[in-house]
Amino acid sequence: DVNIINHVDYLGTSGMKVLTKNQTRRTISEYLMRNSIYNKSQRLRWLMEYYFTMDYGAHYLEGFRNAMDAGLNCWQEAQEHPTLTIGYYQFPHSPTMVGRNGEELDYTHGWDWANKDLYLGQVEYCNKFILELVDTITANDPNALIFLMSDHGNRYAIHMMQIGAWTEYDPHVENPLMQNILNCVYYQGRSFPIEGETGINTLRLVFSEVFGMDMPPIEPYQDYSSDYDDEQE
Repeated sequence: DVNIINHVDYLGTSGMKVLTKNQTRRTISEYLMRNSIYNKSQRLRWLMEYYFTMDYGAHYLEGFRNAMDAGLNCWQEAQEHPTLTIGYYQFPHSPTMVGRNGEELDYTHGWDWANKDLYLGQVEYCNKFILELVDTITANDPNALIFLMSDHGNRYAIHMMQIGAWTEYDPHVENPLMQNILNCVYYQGRSFPIEGETGINTLRLVFSEVFGMDMPPIEPYQDYSSDYDDEQE
């Protein structure tokens, strides 16, 4: 069985059992932002998203809490037969809505990237949930294979550009920070040589080792950034 925990309905769910309630926003404001001239201008989109923070933030936070509950109970789905559960949590993406203990913040703080403590608090709250999630799954399903992954790190430089605090940034300094990922595996206390691996190669390595599958690593993409810099000069 393939199940999905789908925060803000971000992923397609064809052929899956969805463990979260519908989280698609259906407001006239959302429709206009996605289907009018506003969506053609990046600057206008940023302004629109800022003014919709209160509405979006409440929806986003409610959806995350629903996804939290689904995650903490997902082990029940594997009691009868083998199950792959995919959990996508957009949290702790912006806007910043909660503090380190889950307390709700005023919506005006949602895009206050100049105050780093706000986003850090939201990340700490998310980390507490991750630890509770892993502990709950392993306590109820000791043979569970758990992957914890993110697709990118904090895009602080981009957010500072969005709010007008920065006019430019050094990509050689900031891009590696934005590309840092969370990449962890837990399976019966075993260790896996995944340090520095991409997400896809981590999956392939662990599946090969745990299930005896023949899945060699995929070569990383070619980095053309140095060629691009030469062309710009």
